[in-house]
Amino acid sequence: MHSEKKNILYIGGFELPDKNAAAHRVIANGKMLAELNYDVFYLAVQDTKDTTLKVEDTKSTFEGFTYWSLKYPRNFIEWYKYIADADQIIDVIENHLPALPYAIIAYDYPAVALAKLLSYCRKKQILLIGDTTDWYKVYRGNLLFRIIKSFDTNYRMRWLHNHLDGMITVSRYLYDYYKKRAANVLFLPPLVDIAEKKWEDAGNNLSEELRLVYAGQPFSKGSGKKDRIDKVLFALSEAIKKEPINFKLLVIGITQDYYLENYGINTIPDNIKDKVIFLGRLSHKEVLKEIQIADYSIFIRDDYRVTRAGFPTKFVESITCGTPVLTNSSSNIDEYLIEGEFGFLLNTSNQQRLTDSLLNAIAQPKEEIIKMKLACKRSQLFDYHQFLNSMDEFLKKLRDSN
Repeated sequence: MHSEKKNILYIGGFELPDKNAAAHRVIANGKMLAELNYDVFYLAVQDTKDTTLKVEDTKSTFEGFTYWSLKYPRNFIEWYKYIADADQIIDVIENHLPALPYAIIAYDYPAVALAKLLSYCRKKQILLIGDTTDWYKVYRGNLLFRIIKSFDTNYRMRWLHNHLDGMITVSRYLYDYYKKRAANVLFLPPLVDIAEKKWEDAGNNLSEELRLVYAGQPFSKGSGKKDRIDKVLFALSEAIKKEPINFKLLVIGITQDYYLENYGINTIPDNIKDKVIFLGRLSHKEVLKEIQIADYSIFIRDDYRVTRAGFPTKFVESITCGTPVLTNSSSNIDEYLIEGEFGFLLNTSNQQRLTDSLLNAIAQPKEEIIKMKLACKRSQLFDYHQFLNSMDEFLKKLRDSN
């Protein structure tokens, strides 16, 4: 660690203070950087209809950090400025920060704007670091949107990121990809600050009814289904035909109408229709409370580049809440999920194996589930303090090479 405090500006499409998963990630990373003696500032986005919004009027603080927000783009001109122009970022750097930043961390930032920012950073001798958390292939939207988005993603992921001073990656897949191409790469899954009040234990489910919870958005930015809730429901339906387990599944984040519209009207089996409760959107605090009192959180993902490149925040939040997870092997979850301690890996190689592996998990005695909940809570697997040394080494390498 070093004594001289330097500024770091974190930029990207996160909505502060805590409106999306990206916001939670960058704040946890900021706490790590602050502990390593950096002053961290943020340039976020704000979803507002106020067309006269000025950056200087958005200045605010959260968790001790100062941040500004750009208006979330709504029309073509605003989108063009956001994805192809670095002027607004440069304005914040030169007119609002107390001094030129030592480094800028760009969270999944649009490629053309990032390329212009890189040129600016080279002139000003500012380090530019990428923080990448996904690799989408866009299936939805009109043809022009898909062409622009495809170009942006491929240019950024395959070329531009290789030329930044360093890369922070959310998954082992992305770490392995950039390790061969970039000079300095850090693997950093979604992290939390375990000391925050929201992680306090809300107690166990003491009823005989098994309580399962799915919480999240099952679709990923126009890239199709990310979480296969339909496969979960079918496996539950088949499992209780073999053993009549009393359970309830709470689905948080979407309504039943939304589910049926996107998964099909026949995807809630008749024998579990009264067991599946759709709660729609809840506040983040309410979601965490539901996870904390559940016996298991559950989700299944298909294996393709989107799921390999990302890392599920819902897994991190569930373990931190003290709730074991039922999921299949996606991303690099199996590096963390110790079977019978932090949950169970579901076998999705065929329907029979999925049903059998799910039945094994939900048939566990209540005492065993409570033991797993305690093991999850005690593990502090994703507390940012566990990754401080890795971040410090990453930053030392940056300093030594520049």
